[in-house]
Parts: sequence; C-alpha cells; structure tokens
Amino acid sequence: MSVGDLWFGNTERFTAIAAPPQIVDDRAGYYDSMGFDVGGQDLVRSYSAAHQLELAYPWTDVADAETAEQFIDFRSGEYGAAPFWMPNPIAYDRNLFEQRWASPRLVELDAPNISVTTPTWANTAANSYRQPARKGTWSVTTAANATPLTDETIPYTIIGIPPEYTLHLGCTGAATGTAVVRVESWANGATSAGASASLTLLSETGNTRMNATVSGSSYAYAKVFITRTSSATSTITPISMMAQLHLTGVTPTLTGSHIRGRGWGGLDFAGEVAEGTLQDASTGRHYQGLSVRLHEVQPWR
Repeated sequence: MSVGDLWFGNTERFTAIAAPPQIVDDRAGYYDSMGFDVGGQDLVRSYSAAHQLELAYPWTDVADAETAEQFIDFRSGEYGAAPFWMPNPIAYDRNLFEQRWASPRLVELDAPNISVTTPTWANTAANSYRQPARKGTWSVTTAANATPLTDETIPYTIIGIPPEYTLHLGCTGAATGTAVVRVESWANGATSAGASASLTLLSETGNTRMNATVSGSSYAYAKVFITRTSSATSTITPISMMAQLHLTGVTPTLTGSHIRGRGWGGLDFAGEVAEGTLQDASTGRHYQGLSVRLHEVQPWR
C-alpha cells in the first residue's frame, strides 16, 4: 500500500520519519486443520491476529535516509523501550483504533481484553449503522482516576498525532456509576499528561460516531483507556470506538456507519534494522537503503 509520511515513536518521543514507497502489512494468527478418513475436515483458527509490518527504503535520497535512520536510534533504545506506536497512514480517514478497541465485542471471541475484569455479553440494539452485533459490559474496579502503568494493570491504546493534524474520536455505548473512557493528551517527551478528558458516550442507535478532539499542535499522542472517577459501583458498555486524523481546520464527517479498526497496537522491532549504502559512480552521490521489520506485540506481550 502506498503511504504518506509516518509518525512514529513511544511514550518518550514521537517524531516524523520519511515514509518508504510501500508498507507491507501482514497478519499472523493461529491456524490448524485436520482431515478425517471419511473425507471430512475440521479447522481451528484464531479470530485475532498480530500485524507484521515490513518497511523498505530502496536506496533512498540522502535527505530521506537521514530521517529513516531514526528507526536505528529507536531500535537501539536511544529514545526508550518498546512498545512503539505508528498510526496506519491509510487509515487516517477510516478508523485508527486497533481492532479490539474499535469493536470490543471481539474480546468475546479471542481478542485481548480492554479492561481487567471479565465482561458479560448481550446483543446490540437494532440499528442502521453497522454497529458490532454484540456488546460487552465491564465492571470497573480500578481506583478512582487510576491510569495505566502497564497493559496488565490497565489496558490502553495510543494514537500518535502529527503536529498539523487534529485527532477526532468517539465511543458509542453506555455507563453506570462513574465509569468512563478516558483520553489523556501527551506532549512529546512529557512525564505526565497535559490534559485529560472523559468521552461523552454516544447512542448505540444513533448516527454520531465522533464527538471529541485532540490537537496535534499541542500534543504528540493520545492514550485511551477505561477507568472510573470515584469508588462508586460502576460498569461500562463500549460498543464501538472510532478515531480519525484530519488536517487541522478540515471538518470531518462526524456521523455515519461504524468503520472497523485498522490501527496497529504497540510495535517492536523484529530483528535489526538492515542498512546499506551505494555510491553513484557518475555523480559521486551516496544513497542509503534501509529495511525495517515491526511486529505487533502489545497487547499480546
């Protein structure tokens, strides 16, 4: 798939990196089949799968190579540890949430949980907007205003925001008590969130799908998770979530049908960053090639 510029990093640093001509996005899940002696067949597979990305920079221009070399710096730990996050460039105007957050009903099948408790399940109300067919209700048992430290304590997802873009997002569902879907806005390299807000949940039978924003001119990424604001008995039923990136000043379509999640979870480097150089004998100009492999490791780690 052809892509635009990339926005890559972790909770210590988010930065622009020159995009390769193409990103290969493969998915690796479990699959096994068995044939019977009477001619039948059985098949077992996972519903969830981890993304495996390959980014190739074939003898790029020196200017592009200098920015692409930042992958080597991230791989070596100069900007902190994994997981790393990168918004899917072809999903900016689709849905940047990873699948389990975009459609939490996938947790009923085999997707990693989006909270620390086991949900109960019911059918989603009849609607005309392609909402997931099932909805889960989670009891929220965290301390008041608890925030994620690791995915094991409070699961979370991150969406990077280029400086010239605004993140638009929303959650369809319902809650009791003081349960909320919290959005923390983080500046580049900050040690604490610069802003925090709870999403106003949207009707499962309505057509509004996004109703909140985070500006990339002020923040480098948004961290999204479930918590509660007091110790009151609380539950939350997030039916679907959507997130899009649009150039600041552009008004997106905030209503319509739900779009499946096409975002990537936390990534890590699968091996070293392969690099090489080439000199053009006729001009003396040097070119550099890079190859990067990234595997989705969070929430599976």
